[in-house]
Amino acid sequence: MRFLLLLIVWVSGFADHFVSFVIPCYNCEEWVEDTIESIYEQNLEDSFEIICTDDASTDDTYNLLCALSLIHPEVKVFRHTANLGISAARNTSVRMSQGDLIFCLDPGNVLEAESMEDLIEWLDISQSDVACFSQARYFLDDLEEIGRAVYQTADEQYRLQDVLQTVDSPLFSGNYLYTRESFNRAGGYPTQYGVLDSFAFGFEQIAHGCKLTYLPETFYWHRVDSDRYVFHEPLKSQVSGPFFQFLLDHRDLLRKRSIRWLEKEIKRVHKGKSFHDFTWAILNYKLMAK
Repeated sequence: MRFLLLLIVWVSGFADHFVSFVIPCYNCEEWVEDTIESIYEQNLEDSFEIICTDDASTDDTYNLLCALSLIHPEVKVFRHTANLGISAARNTSVRMSQGDLIFCLDPGNVLEAESMEDLIEWLDISQSDVACFSQARYFLDDLEEIGRAVYQTADEQYRLQDVLQTVDSPLFSGNYLYTRESFNRAGGYPTQYGVLDSFAFGFEQIAHGCKLTYLPETFYWHRVDSDRYVFHEPLKSQVSGPFFQFLLDHRDLLRKRSIRWLEKEIKRVHKGKSFHDFTWAILNYKLMAK
């Protein structure tokens, strides 16, 4: 079936794309070169660019990026003079890019060699606005797998109810391919929800009618110790509070019982009391879309 779909793409002559890889960078001098080099293993020839925004790193990330831009003409570097957060760095990169397609690739994460061409073709043949690999394979060093997130639905498409009922959703990583038009429809990455920005952005894409699908039997590599934006604070309180608030800000998309449950839990978060975190809420079907 996959071969037939790819053949259809070749015969019908889908328009060529220009892909902008956007990389939000903060204190990632240890890993960002591996991320960039993996893009050069995609056989995309001259149909891509790499946009890196340094979010006021305190290490040598910015200087390393500038050095890489002298070696690779596709690499373009921008810099925030103050730390504005990962969502702002993503937005800056996208807005300084030129591609009709955008792939957000976080620093430290690595693309499997020659995997992007299939994903681009999949976006076309499935008529998707967003296309994801079907797995995130976690690693520490040397691409030795220590676990994985597997994306799976009944029909290879994620709808709002799907992302509210699984902790293995591409929205939580945010490393996927999407059209510039879908970025504009979603309004970019929101800056008010902290590290939940990728989930909120993907949710907004779906809520604004964008079709999000995944390509079976594909993957990218996700470095588990590279999320500097996340792990410098306790994960439970940093993610669950913004997660609950984001959903309440979109109460018109939720069932009444879910709204009541969220209102109760976020009051407990704000008062510093014990609360059920977002993982518990998902696994126990507390979140239901209309």
